[in-house]
Amino acid sequence: MFSTDRTDALAYKYATFFDQSDKMLRIAAANFDSNGNVLEASSIITTAKYNRLISVHFDENGELRNKSGLVTTANFSKLFAEGVTSNGLVKKAELNVYVKRDEFGNLVSGVTIKADQIKLEGLVTANGYFKVLTDGSIETRNANISGTVKADSGKIGGFTIESGRLNWKSRDYFGNDSRSLKLGVSQTSTEGIVDVAFNAATEGRFGVKAVGSNMGGAAIYASTGTLTYPGSGMTYAGFFVGPTSVRGELDSDCCASAGFRYITGRNANGTYTYNAGVNWGGGMSENPDLDKIRLIVRGGIIVGYNNE
Repeated sequence: MFSTDRTDALAYKYATFFDQSDKMLRIAAANFDSNGNVLEASSIITTAKYNRLISVHFDENGELRNKSGLVTTANFSKLFAEGVTSNGLVKKAELNVYVKRDEFGNLVSGVTIKADQIKLEGLVTANGYFKVLTDGSIETRNANISGTVKADSGKIGGFTIESGRLNWKSRDYFGNDSRSLKLGVSQTSTEGIVDVAFNAATEGRFGVKAVGSNMGGAAIYASTGTLTYPGSGMTYAGFFVGPTSVRGELDSDCCASAGFRYITGRNANGTYTYNAGVNWGGGMSENPDLDKIRLIVRGGIIVGYNNE
């Protein structure tokens, strides 16, 4: 019979063996080359304590290249395969099944699998709660995960992952959006990295609420770029560095400023025209005689005066 198997091509002699004694039974078979070197062999050994089924393969130089087998005892089974590279590197794969007693004397069973690559096909389950589905997705509960987690869709608590950001929504009685919180990359020019929207249809009076104080700090801090911080002797509800615009009414128990302006007009680019409040100086000699001038007042601010 013609064969493309290299071992069959090199084989010169075939032999089988049968040994039996009071303690052991051995059945073996082997192929030899023309020089009497074993090319491959298989054997079965049975004793009262264990069974061993093993197959080995040698190259034409007599070097062991592959070995696999099965070993069983009353409380242990081992299925293994080994391969040896030309430079002597040994690769192994093992499946061990055992029953033993733990440190408390209780019987426990176990399975260990060792290999460079482990491939499981079909639906994989663990204790009924952890599942690897056939499409590669995972179903589990109460996971404690550390390290890097990457996801471009899905849900985390009440948040939904959408387009690289986290979205949370609360709906009113009619199913309409009442409150929303978006975290991450803005999708439009008018959205923020932290974007909050809400109305009175659901519970809660505040969109953003920050409560707390620390000397030299603020509950809310904002800057256009310059990192100027509050003095160490003060604490603020809000501390802002850079231009701050308020459209609408602004009320305060106390107002302190280095200067005041009256806005006369607003431009499309956000700038505005104004009349600056009058600064007469720091001494009586620099102040005009109020009986001889007429004040120009705009929006409650003295923005100029004329001599009579």
